[in-house]
Amino acid sequence: MKKLVSLISLVCIIIFIYWLTALLNTEPVIKNNQQEDAYTVDFFLTHDDGAPIKFASPLELNDKEEVIFQINLNHNISETRNYALVILEDYIQRDFLVEDNEELMNVFIFKADKNSSNQFLITKTISPETRELSVLVIKKPNYVLKEFDLTRAVVLEEIFSSRHPILQERVIIDDAPLYNPEPDFIKTDKNPLGLLFLSSELDRLQTTLVSKIHQKLYLSVANNSRLEQLDFVLIGLKDWEQYEFINGEKVLYTNFLSERQRKIYEIETPNVEKDTNIQFIAFPLPLPFKPDNEQHLSYQAIGTFRLAVEP
Repeated sequence: MKKLVSLISLVCIIIFIYWLTALLNTEPVIKNNQQEDAYTVDFFLTHDDGAPIKFASPLELNDKEEVIFQINLNHNISETRNYALVILEDYIQRDFLVEDNEELMNVFIFKADKNSSNQFLITKTISPETRELSVLVIKKPNYVLKEFDLTRAVVLEEIFSSRHPILQERVIIDDAPLYNPEPDFIKTDKNPLGLLFLSSELDRLQTTLVSKIHQKLYLSVANNSRLEQLDFVLIGLKDWEQYEFINGEKVLYTNFLSERQRKIYEIETPNVEKDTNIQFIAFPLPLPFKPDNEQHLSYQAIGTFRLAVEP
């Protein structure tokens, strides 16, 4: 009996030592890039003199009716990755200058080497009616996800954004209302299911990652925040160029949604000649811009799962 007790005790001691050794030698395992991106990619704006620009702070124009700022992206990941820079004026994609390049562009794709710090000086001429400037940085713009991989899709949907009101004395307010059609369907969520979603099925949020041209899809936007009411502006990008994604319009406005309300719009995938990325982006709490509102959910732009459209 004593031998049996001693044997059992020895086995327990060995198991404990093995468990402790394994614990002390185990490091956290990053299973996908989502955790990497959340903690090791840092995006922010600074003035041309290096002074930081606070998120949602107003931007002033210089004597040439321009705003000049620097894009900063610290890419602390052990792989090389491409990014795309897009700039919007009141939710419409506009041209800008990068560094000393005299050629205007509306998309700037740049390569970030592994564990690198990247800075680009941006010059943007501002239209008289502009009230908000939105800066978007998109990950892996040339990568088209063709397989049903939700882990990668979640990583790719995340975009970096910085939104700022524009201060200018010459402002000419454009009173033309944003396109605000009645939704095709209105539903109520019992549980939070995300703010923005793209699905091939109406009756359930079935993720769609690959589609053919001219396929009917359901774009839904919801208020699953703590706010009693929430409105959005939505845009669509095709190969990182803004396009008319709903009834010939580039911008869709959804007026106030009640808590847990979901508005659903029928859309059709565009015509493409090769495998092409499309992505829809929502801007919560659009104009009038109120950066002093402490009860807002977030001024960050929200991206859907990226959709690959095949010819």
